[in-house]
Amino acid sequence: ELYGHPHKMPSRQLSSFLVPRQLLKWLGRKGLFVIIFLVLLSQRKYRRMFIRRLAKLQRRFLSEDTRDLMKIVFPTVWCPQSGLLILHSLFLVSRTVASLLIAQLDGILVRHIIDKDLTGFSKYIIMWILMAIPTSFINSMLQFLERKLAYALQSCLVRKAYEQYMANDTYYKVGNLDCRLPNPDQCLTEDIEKFCQSFCQIYSSVSKPVLDCVIMTTRLIQMGRGVTDADLTPVIALTAAVVGGTGTILKVLAPPFGRLVASREELHGDLRNLHARVMTHSEEIAFFNGDRLELKSLLGSYGKWLSSANKLLSARLWYIVMEQFFMKYCWSATGLILMAYPAMVGEKEERSASERTEAFVIARKLMVDGADAAERIISANKDVAELGGYASRVNHLFKVLDAVSKGEFVCRSVEDSLVATPKAGGKVSLSDTISCSNVTIMTPTGDALARELTFDISPGMHLLICGPNGCGKTSLFRMLGDLWPVAVGEVTHPKREEIVCVPQRPYLTTGTLREQFIYPHTLTQMRAKGWTDEKLQEVMRQVRLDHVEKREGGLDASKDWRDVLSGGEKQRVGFGRVLYHKPKYAILDECTSQVSIDVEGEMYTVCKSLGITMLTVSHRPSLWQYHTHILQFDGHGGWKFSELDASKRLELREEKSLIESQLRTVPEQRKRLKELCEILGEESTLLAKVKTLDSAPSSPTRSGQGDEDANDYQF
Repeated sequence: ELYGHPHKMPSRQLSSFLVPRQLLKWLGRKGLFVIIFLVLLSQRKYRRMFIRRLAKLQRRFLSEDTRDLMKIVFPTVWCPQSGLLILHSLFLVSRTVASLLIAQLDGILVRHIIDKDLTGFSKYIIMWILMAIPTSFINSMLQFLERKLAYALQSCLVRKAYEQYMANDTYYKVGNLDCRLPNPDQCLTEDIEKFCQSFCQIYSSVSKPVLDCVIMTTRLIQMGRGVTDADLTPVIALTAAVVGGTGTILKVLAPPFGRLVASREELHGDLRNLHARVMTHSEEIAFFNGDRLELKSLLGSYGKWLSSANKLLSARLWYIVMEQFFMKYCWSATGLILMAYPAMVGEKEERSASERTEAFVIARKLMVDGADAAERIISANKDVAELGGYASRVNHLFKVLDAVSKGEFVCRSVEDSLVATPKAGGKVSLSDTISCSNVTIMTPTGDALARELTFDISPGMHLLICGPNGCGKTSLFRMLGDLWPVAVGEVTHPKREEIVCVPQRPYLTTGTLREQFIYPHTLTQMRAKGWTDEKLQEVMRQVRLDHVEKREGGLDASKDWRDVLSGGEKQRVGFGRVLYHKPKYAILDECTSQVSIDVEGEMYTVCKSLGITMLTVSHRPSLWQYHTHILQFDGHGGWKFSELDASKRLELREEKSLIESQLRTVPEQRKRLKELCEILGEESTLLAKVKTLDSAPSSPTRSGQGDEDANDYQF
């Protein structure tokens, strides 16, 4: 009966019953064309022609960002991702064939039910159950391969993104010198994952429905021509017009889903960033009772995200209303016309009720599957638009990372507009010394902190840097570490491995206590360097942290050291890294501000004994004795570089303190002098002179001194 002979059942194997004769004939006719197609693809000329046609098809349906990402995830035809895609496609074809066989079995079962044929029904219900075994396996494999393909694509994008993000200090420059990626963590994780999942879902929801439409439509036309001699062109044209018109209308009226999805994801990243900020600075917020202000910020950000999500939801609502009207009701009416037309215009031969029912059930099953496939194809327009939204964010990530790695930065100006940062015109070279020649320290926004800075530091020359906040002390170190570009001038410095920088708040990694001191080395690198635990324990004694080893359970203890160690202990860990690595130069940026003076002196003494040249930012007079030169910034773009005589500088500082203490008593003595003059009824010539000076106009001040000198003169 499966082969079209209701009264003759050929005695063949069970597997032969599950393949219709029409499918075997179709495979026989098309097999030759498949072989010819594969032979042509083996030729470079025809392979390039096929690739160009495929690229033209991609440009029609996929956005430019999506096509750029496809070049990353499918670099060659023979990559593992392509193999998974081909395997997934084969299972999609198998699922379509299984659907066709199940539709035919459904019709045969219904006919046997109407004829009350228990034997035939029992036989075909067993075949139907047996068909469920491979079908279940195919369905499970489709889900498995779809998720596997999504993971493979995600791995390609994540690997490339991580390589760019962690190369050439891009992870620092993206967050500090450029403002185009406010939430890189979301782009590196959620956006890439959603893009890959969306792509695989769209591939499954488009490739299989296209095959279903072709096979189901062909089978319906064959069934119609088998039962009537009437011309089926009108109903075929009606069906094509309804389906094509539906697709055109929905495409024209579709909202900009890609832009709406990209906006929603961007606002969601801003909300996550606010949550992370509250968690990072929770202690400061609690001390200042800033919970109300932070709550207002969180609710405001959430409100923006909710508004964007509701806008997308409303757009989807009206789009789905149109989809339901055209695809569910208009298509259902067209399907009924398509099924009824052969029976209404006349059949080739009279058939029984059971045969008509069988044909109706098969046709209805095929029509429902074909209509569902066409619906998924047309609905994929919305999914493709949303895929473009995810692709735009991911591709924007790669473009920004590539631009930042090349030194192309975009920052936000005072007017809150995006402006391109001028490319650095300075020169950087490697040397055993640290020197600056006519260097202008400039921020990413273009503000000059210091101009024409010139100095030279050789090994053994310990430099102390001081000045007011925001004058360029830390910015100088950023230029020496190649984190900031050199705008003007020439900078020379040793290799990165020969300089160790210790900030005021040292970074503590996740791991053991030993790994906090040897960071970024591993235990294997530490052993290869010739260091033992005993040497490391000696370093801990030199920075007065040997008690931490006993308190926390040894060098192999692993804890959240950010919470376990105090502020002073964290700074001593950072200084201990300097003693472990023993670089030529150590940049110490307020790294002992929470350490007692006696321990601080011991650590600097050990550092000098190891031959490490120190460049220190500090305002503590106790550190003057450990440095030979001083670089002073005035906060107005000026600077002064000179030798440091610690004893003479201490004498001058004491004299300054003495004069300040004496001047503090001047207003009180002046007031007392006025009282004495009133009591005695006499006048004071000194008060008369002071009064004359107070009423005199202020003289012009020199640039860089301003109101401070004027106030001193009037006083």
